[in-house]
Amino acid sequence: MNYYEIEKLSEHRRSELERRLSEKVKLQEAGVATGLSIRTAAARALLALAHRLDPHLAALQVRQGEVAHRPGC
Repeated sequence: MNYYEIEKLSEHRRSELERRLSEKVKLQEAGVATGLSIRTAAARALLALAHRLDPHLAALQVRQGEVAHRPGC
């Protein structure tokens, strides 16, 4: 590879990384992509739904992505 080809490849990689970063930022701003794991996001969504259905539910504690279970469940 000569200098021109290396420079061209470098520019291509740089522009691809910039495109991916801007796409990721757009998805995060839209709320589609988050830093949460799928399990954590699903647990939060289920808890929110449960609280909407029964507002008198006792507050459940969430620790490091784990949902605390009540005795007898």
